Amino acid sequence: MARGRAPARFGCCPITRARCAGSPRAIARTFTAGETAQKIADFAAATNGYLTKADLAAHTSTWVEPIGTSYRGYEAWEIPPNGQGIAALTALNILEGFDLGRLPRESVESYHLQIEAMKLGFADTLAYVADMEKADVPVGGLLDKEYAAQRRRLIGERALDPVAGTPPRGGTVYLCAVDGDGMMISMIQSNYQGFGSGVVVPGTGIALQNRGAGFVLDPQHPNVVAPGKRPFHTIIPAFLTRGGEAVGPFGVMAVTCSRRAICRWWLTRPTTR
Repeated sequence: MARGRAPARFGCCPITRARCAGSPRAIARTFTAGETAQKIADFAAATNGYLTKADLAAHTSTWVEPIGTSYRGYEAWEIPPNGQGIAALTALNILEGFDLGRLPRESVESYHLQIEAMKLGFADTLAYVADMEKADVPVGGLLDKEYAAQRRRLIGERALDPVAGTPPRGGTVYLCAVDGDGMMISMIQSNYQGFGSGVVVPGTGIALQNRGAGFVLDPQHPNVVAPGKRPFHTIIPAFLTRGGEAVGPFGVMAVTCSRRAICRWWLTRPTTR
């Protein structure tokens, strides 16, 4: 906080430390190959980390084709694996075969079906999702309607293998915007798990993210940790279309509950139940 005070409503909190104030201006030029990258690499080495300047220089962002499924006249679109958006899509495929409209929206019966569908979506996601450049992820099979019907038949009146847990705290911000010409963006930024890694590079004000926690150590798993590989992650910005026409962007924060929340959001729209 600036001078120990919270910013005013609709205000901003200025960066007052001289050593940190230059970081935003320098990020575009040096984050992957310049002075900031060197500071990150040096700090990683000094704290027994594995991140090097060569790793930062080799990083690229990738334009990807979204994955989608149909649900009661709409099409839902998500970022493909290595993200978890496919869990929400598989749950929608499962739920499409139930007559949810006959059930009160907040009824136990309705919640039961949604929860069980999401649990099945979780199971597949955690078993198969990984960096598609490094592993064979069966996206088509996971989104297949017949496969969804097979999974749907597993849902009965009793819960399937329930597992209790407490979701970790998120460090995520979702942003969507639409301009006057209809151009839309759906974007999520996340350091993950509260404040990312908890590591701040001295003199920069930059907190390093912690998405490497999404890897697994089983060498037979498609999402096993490996150099230059993207981990499973929980960032799922999305779009809604109908008949090929844009309806709007949407997304949810909060780690693993984001896919449940998106699935729930669909089901609370009167025209998609």
